[in-house]
Amino acid sequence: MDIFTFISKLVDSLSWPVVLVFIVFLFRKQWKGLLSDYRALRLKFRDLEVTFDKTTEAVSKSTETIARAENIIIEDVDVPRLQILARLSPRAAILESWIEFEELIFTLLKQAGESITRPGGVTGRTVKRSVSEAIRILTEKDILEAQLLELISVLQQLGNRSVHATDDDFSPETAEKFTRSVQALRAVVEKSANKAL
Repeated sequence: MDIFTFISKLVDSLSWPVVLVFIVFLFRKQWKGLLSDYRALRLKFRDLEVTFDKTTEAVSKSTETIARAENIIIEDVDVPRLQILARLSPRAAILESWIEFEELIFTLLKQAGESITRPGGVTGRTVKRSVSEAIRILTEKDILEAQLLELISVLQQLGNRSVHATDDDFSPETAEKFTRSVQALRAVVEKSANKAL
Protein backbone atom coordinates (compact mmCIF):
# COMPACT_ATOMS: atom_id res chain seq x y z
CA MET A 1 0.00 0.00 0.00
CA ASP A 2 1.45 3.32 -0.99
CA ILE A 3 1.13 6.52 1.02
CA PHE A 4 -1.62 7.97 -1.18
CA THR A 5 -3.82 4.90 -0.81
CA PHE A 6 -3.25 4.95 2.93
CA ILE A 7 -4.26 8.64 3.18
CA SER A 8 -7.30 8.02 0.96
CA LYS A 9 -8.52 5.14 3.13
CA LEU A 10 -7.83 7.15 6.29
CA VAL A 11 -9.88 10.09 4.99
CA ASP A 12 -12.70 7.72 3.97
CA SER A 13 -12.84 6.11 7.39
CA LEU A 14 -12.63 9.38 9.32
CA SER A 15 -14.94 11.52 7.21
CA TRP A 16 -18.24 10.66 8.90
CA PRO A 17 -16.90 11.00 12.49
CA VAL A 18 -15.40 14.38 11.60
CA VAL A 19 -18.69 15.53 10.08
CA LEU A 20 -20.56 14.31 13.16
CA VAL A 21 -18.20 16.16 15.52
CA PHE A 22 -18.54 19.27 13.36
CA ILE A 23 -22.36 19.11 13.47
CA VAL A 24 -22.38 18.59 17.23
CA PHE A 25 -20.00 21.52 17.65
CA LEU A 26 -22.01 23.70 15.29
CA PHE A 27 -25.28 23.08 17.14
CA ARG A 28 -23.85 22.78 20.68
CA LYS A 29 -26.18 25.41 22.18
CA GLN A 30 -29.25 23.71 20.76
CA TRP A 31 -27.99 20.30 21.93
CA LYS A 32 -27.46 21.60 25.46
CA GLY A 33 -31.03 22.89 25.60
CA LEU A 34 -32.40 19.70 24.10
CA LEU A 35 -30.45 17.48 26.48
CA SER A 36 -31.38 19.54 29.53
CA ASP A 37 -35.05 19.33 28.55
CA TYR A 38 -34.71 15.59 28.05
CA ARG A 39 -32.97 15.17 31.38
CA ALA A 40 -35.64 17.25 33.10
CA LEU A 41 -38.44 15.10 31.77
CA ARG A 42 -37.18 11.56 31.40
CA LEU A 43 -33.96 10.56 33.13
CA LYS A 44 -34.59 8.83 36.42
CA PHE A 45 -31.17 7.55 37.34
CA ARG A 46 -28.41 9.34 39.28
CA ASP A 47 -29.39 12.74 37.96
CA LEU A 48 -32.84 12.54 39.55
CA GLU A 49 -32.18 14.77 42.55
CA VAL A 50 -30.74 17.60 40.48
CA THR A 51 -33.65 17.50 38.10
CA PHE A 52 -36.15 17.11 40.89
CA ASP A 53 -34.66 20.05 42.81
CA LYS A 54 -34.87 22.34 39.80
CA THR A 55 -38.45 21.39 39.10
CA THR A 56 -39.41 21.48 42.76
CA GLU A 57 -38.01 24.98 43.11
CA ALA A 58 -40.10 26.23 40.17
CA VAL A 59 -43.20 24.44 41.44
CA SER A 60 -42.63 25.79 44.93
CA LYS A 61 -42.53 29.36 43.64
CA SER A 62 -45.64 28.83 41.49
CA THR A 63 -47.56 27.28 44.36
CA GLU A 64 -46.60 30.09 46.73
CA THR A 65 -47.71 32.69 44.19
CA ILE A 66 -51.08 31.00 43.70
CA ALA A 67 -51.57 30.55 47.45
CA ARG A 68 -50.80 34.21 48.14
CA ALA A 69 -53.25 35.25 45.43
CA GLU A 70 -55.89 33.22 47.29
CA ASN A 71 -54.89 34.90 50.59
CA ILE A 72 -53.54 31.63 51.97
CA ILE A 73 -50.67 32.07 54.40
CA ILE A 74 -47.96 29.63 53.39
CA GLU A 75 -46.78 29.06 56.97
CA ASP A 76 -50.29 27.88 57.90
CA VAL A 77 -50.14 24.98 55.46
CA ASP A 78 -46.95 23.44 56.82
CA VAL A 79 -47.52 20.02 58.25
CA PRO A 80 -44.92 19.27 60.97
CA ARG A 81 -45.50 15.52 60.60
CA LEU A 82 -44.45 15.69 56.94
CA GLN A 83 -41.44 17.88 57.72
CA ILE A 84 -40.23 15.36 60.28
CA LEU A 85 -40.86 12.53 57.85
CA ALA A 86 -38.91 14.42 55.15
CA ARG A 87 -35.84 14.36 57.39
CA LEU A 88 -36.24 10.65 58.17
CA SER A 89 -37.29 9.41 54.73
CA PRO A 90 -37.59 12.05 51.98
CA ARG A 91 -39.22 9.59 49.59
CA ALA A 92 -41.87 8.62 52.16
CA ALA A 93 -42.69 12.30 52.81
CA ILE A 94 -43.17 12.92 49.09
CA LEU A 95 -45.40 9.87 48.69
CA GLU A 96 -47.42 10.62 51.83
CA SER A 97 -48.11 14.22 50.86
CA TRP A 98 -49.22 13.17 47.38
CA ILE A 99 -51.46 10.40 48.76
CA GLU A 100 -53.14 12.94 51.02
CA PHE A 101 -53.74 15.17 48.00
CA GLU A 102 -55.26 12.25 46.08
CA GLU A 103 -57.57 11.54 49.03
CA LEU A 104 -58.74 15.16 48.89
CA ILE A 105 -59.50 14.81 45.18
CA PHE A 106 -61.62 11.70 45.76
CA THR A 107 -63.41 13.35 48.70
CA LEU A 108 -64.29 16.31 46.48
CA LEU A 109 -65.48 13.92 43.77
CA LYS A 110 -67.89 12.30 46.25
CA GLN A 111 -69.08 15.72 47.46
CA ALA A 112 -69.78 16.66 43.84
CA GLY A 113 -72.14 13.67 43.62
CA GLU A 114 -69.84 11.60 41.43
CA SER A 115 -68.84 8.02 42.03
CA ILE A 116 -65.20 7.24 42.69
CA THR A 117 -65.64 4.01 40.74
CA ARG A 118 -66.63 3.25 37.18
CA PRO A 119 -67.34 0.16 35.11
CA GLY A 120 -64.13 -1.19 33.72
CA GLY A 121 -62.00 -4.11 32.89
CA VAL A 122 -62.81 -7.03 30.66
CA THR A 123 -65.31 -8.48 33.10
CA GLY A 124 -67.18 -5.19 33.54
CA ARG A 125 -66.51 -5.06 37.28
CA THR A 126 -66.21 -1.64 38.84
CA VAL A 127 -62.76 -0.13 39.25
CA LYS A 128 -61.62 2.94 41.10
CA ARG A 129 -61.25 6.02 38.92
CA SER A 130 -57.74 7.29 38.35
CA VAL A 131 -56.70 10.53 39.98
CA SER A 132 -56.35 12.09 36.53
CA GLU A 133 -59.90 11.09 35.67
CA ALA A 134 -61.21 12.48 38.97
CA ILE A 135 -59.36 15.75 38.38
CA ARG A 136 -60.81 15.97 34.86
CA ILE A 137 -64.36 15.49 36.20
CA LEU A 138 -63.84 18.10 38.92
CA THR A 139 -62.51 20.54 36.33
CA GLU A 140 -65.47 19.93 34.01
CA LYS A 141 -67.82 20.63 36.93
CA ASP A 142 -65.90 23.89 37.65
CA ILE A 143 -64.92 22.66 41.10
CA LEU A 144 -61.23 22.74 40.20
CA GLU A 145 -59.88 25.69 38.29
CA ALA A 146 -58.40 24.73 34.94
CA GLN A 147 -55.41 26.97 35.68
CA LEU A 148 -54.34 24.54 38.41
CA LEU A 149 -54.18 21.54 36.08
CA GLU A 150 -50.62 22.11 34.89
CA LEU A 151 -49.33 22.56 38.43
CA ILE A 152 -51.19 19.45 39.59
CA SER A 153 -49.77 17.52 36.65
CA VAL A 154 -46.19 18.53 37.42
CA LEU A 155 -46.57 17.61 41.08
CA GLN A 156 -48.15 14.30 40.10
CA GLN A 157 -45.21 13.50 37.81
CA LEU A 158 -42.74 14.36 40.55
CA GLY A 159 -44.66 12.20 43.01
CA ASN A 160 -44.69 9.35 40.51
CA ARG A 161 -40.92 9.61 40.08
CA SER A 162 -40.46 9.14 43.79
CA VAL A 163 -42.22 5.77 43.60
CA HIS A 164 -39.35 4.43 41.51
CA ALA A 165 -36.57 6.03 43.56
CA THR A 166 -34.83 5.54 46.88
CA ASP A 167 -34.32 7.87 49.81
CA ASP A 168 -30.79 8.53 48.57
CA ASP A 169 -32.24 10.12 45.44
CA PHE A 170 -33.84 13.00 47.35
CA SER A 171 -32.54 15.45 49.89
CA PRO A 172 -34.67 16.29 52.93
CA GLU A 173 -34.84 19.89 51.64
CA THR A 174 -36.26 18.71 48.32
CA ALA A 175 -38.87 16.62 50.11
CA GLU A 176 -39.81 19.54 52.36
CA LYS A 177 -40.27 21.83 49.34
CA PHE A 178 -42.39 19.21 47.62
CA THR A 179 -44.59 18.53 50.64
CA ARG A 180 -45.00 22.24 51.28
CA SER A 181 -46.00 22.78 47.65
CA VAL A 182 -48.55 19.96 47.79
CA GLN A 183 -50.00 21.25 51.07
CA ALA A 184 -50.28 24.78 49.66
CA LEU A 185 -51.93 23.39 46.53
CA ARG A 186 -54.26 21.39 48.74
CA ALA A 187 -55.28 24.58 50.58
CA VAL A 188 -55.92 26.35 47.27
CA VAL A 189 -58.00 23.42 45.95
CA GLU A 190 -60.02 23.22 49.17
CA LYS A 191 -60.74 26.95 49.05
CA SER A 192 -61.72 26.76 45.40
CA ALA A 193 -63.93 23.72 46.02
CA ASN A 194 -65.64 25.35 49.02
CA LYS A 195 -66.72 28.20 46.74
CA ALA A 196 -68.04 25.81 44.09
CA LEU A 197 -69.76 23.22 46.26
